[in-house]
Amino acid sequence: MKKVVVLGSTGSLGIQALEILKKHTDKFQVIGLSAHKNKALLKKQSKQFKIFKTATTPNAINALAKLKDADLVLNLISGLAGLAPSFAALKAKKTLLLANKETVVAEGFKLKKYLKQIVPLDSEHSAIFEILRAHPKQKIEKIYLPCSGGPLWNFTEKQLRKVTLAQVLNHPKWKMGKKISVESATLINKGFEIIEAHHLFNVPIANIIPFYHP
Repeated sequence: MKKVVVLGSTGSLGIQALEILKKHTDKFQVIGLSAHKNKALLKKQSKQFKIFKTATTPNAINALAKLKDADLVLNLISGLAGLAPSFAALKAKKTLLLANKETVVAEGFKLKKYLKQIVPLDSEHSAIFEILRAHPKQKIEKIYLPCSGGPLWNFTEKQLRKVTLAQVLNHPKWKMGKKISVESATLINKGFEIIEAHHLFNVPIANIIPFYHP
């Protein structure tokens, strides 16, 4: 039985994670949850999973990330707020299931000694991780990162000059938060993913190739 802490449990990823964990109570026990603003949902989740350890402040979240009883820490926090909890979990020798890309983008050079503790959850990097796990003796030559292009991929330069916020947020494939939707539409998210792949898999930037695949 693995004991799990879920950081960012009230966001869309957190809600999905708890749905999966609920289906596998024979393998996982949720022992801690954190949220930022949605305290009402956090209270509901803690009651549902019979959890007494919750956190909403930075210091409390960091403490939760290194909880003595925890085996796995899911970091689903959005933005730089997820940085400190990631390192708190890693330094406490926890297995970190990481969806917070800012940890890798901002401080990836510090992760080298912790890579064996990290399981990436971002879809592209999770796929690469699974391939490498299936073929541990293979060396990566190149990584190809598919890119949907977001809602603006076929816009002309003239159209882009008049683009509206509503258009930027209207992703054709996914319903996401505003921050990630803007990063997707401007393709900065793909830039982040290249940096992530570089640090997580020790591959030169020049060998990580993004391509449009709407």
